[in-house]
Amino acid sequence: MVKASFQLVSVLAALVLVAPVFAQHAAPPVFDLGASQDGYLLGPGDRLNIKVFGSEEFSGVQLVLPDGTVNMPLVGAVPAINQTVPELSALLERRLATYVKKPRVAVRVEAFRPLRIAVSGEVLQPGPRQIQSLLTTGSTPNQTASTLPTLTSALAAAGGVSNQADVSQIRVSRRTSEGQVVEKRVDLWQTLEQGRTEEDILLKDGDAIFVPKVSPGSTIDSRLLVRTTLAPGKIRVRIFGEVNKAGTQELDARATVVDAVASAGGLTNFAAPDAVEVASLEPDGRVTNRTINVNAAIGGDAAQNVQLRDQDAVIVRRSAGGEMLNALNVFAAPISTVANLFFIFRNFYRY
Repeated sequence: MVKASFQLVSVLAALVLVAPVFAQHAAPPVFDLGASQDGYLLGPGDRLNIKVFGSEEFSGVQLVLPDGTVNMPLVGAVPAINQTVPELSALLERRLATYVKKPRVAVRVEAFRPLRIAVSGEVLQPGPRQIQSLLTTGSTPNQTASTLPTLTSALAAAGGVSNQADVSQIRVSRRTSEGQVVEKRVDLWQTLEQGRTEEDILLKDGDAIFVPKVSPGSTIDSRLLVRTTLAPGKIRVRIFGEVNKAGTQELDARATVVDAVASAGGLTNFAAPDAVEVASLEPDGRVTNRTINVNAAIGGDAAQNVQLRDQDAVIVRRSAGGEMLNALNVFAAPISTVANLFFIFRNFYRY
C-alpha cells in the first residue's frame, strides 16, 4: 500500500512538472503589437546609433551592411541581422569586454530600413511594396525620430482603398521569430467613426495586408469612405461610345456615372441614355457589367447614379433611333453632295 501511494505521488509530481511544458507548447502564437524598438528585428539598411559609455572611440552611427553586420573599431564585423536592439547591445558588450572594462552599450535605431509589405484585395494598386519609415518630431526642438510605418500609410502607398472595401475586416498576417504566421483583424471603420487611433497598428518587415470586399448588409458607407484619407483622391475612368469627348478621364474619387458623362462633354444625339454600361475589373480578374439609366440618374435616382471605381469603363451605346438617324445621314450624304454640285454649276453657268 505504501509503495503504491509512493508511486501515485511520483506520477502526480511528474505531471505537475511536465504540465507547464505542455501548456507552453499548446499556447497559440501571439500577434506582437509592440511599438518599441525592442521588438524590432534588425536588418540590412537600418541605421544604428551605438553609444559605448565612457569609450567615445567606439561610439557612433553605424549602418547595417548588406551582409547583416556592423563594423566596430578593433572588434570588427558583428552580426546584427535578425537581432533585436537589446540582443545586439548584449552582444556588443561581450565583444567589447576584451578592450573595455565592464562596457555598457546602448543601441538605438536612428532610421529604419524600408519595409517589404504585401498589400492585396480592395486597393487600387495591390502587390508588394517598400515603405519607408516615418519621421516624427521629438520632444527636443529640431529633433526628429523614426517610427515604423502604420497600416494606413501602407494602404495609402497602395493607392488607397476602393469604394467596395470592407475596412472593418482588414487582415494583417505576420511571421513570428519562431517562423509561425499569426493573423490579426483590424477595424479601421472604428478609427474613422470614433477616432480610435489604436487600430492603426504599426507594421513590421514581411507583413501581409488583405482588404476584403464589402459584403451585403455591411454597415460600411461607401460614400463616406471615399471622403476619408483611406481613399484615393483621383480615379481614372475610360468613356467610350456616344459621348462628345471619348477617352480616359481623371475624376474625383467620389465621381458617379453622371459625373463621367458630363466630363466627356455629354451624350450625343445618337446615344441610348437608358442603356449605359459600366464595366468593372474585379480583383480576381472577372469583369462585371452593370446597365445604368442615365436619364433616371439625372432625375435623382441614386440607385442608378452608381459610384465609379478606378479603371472602370463607361460605354454609351447608340439607340435604335440613333442607328436609324445615322443610316439616313449616310444615305442622304451622297444625294446632298450631288445637289450641292448641281446648284454650284447652275449658278456658274448663270453668270
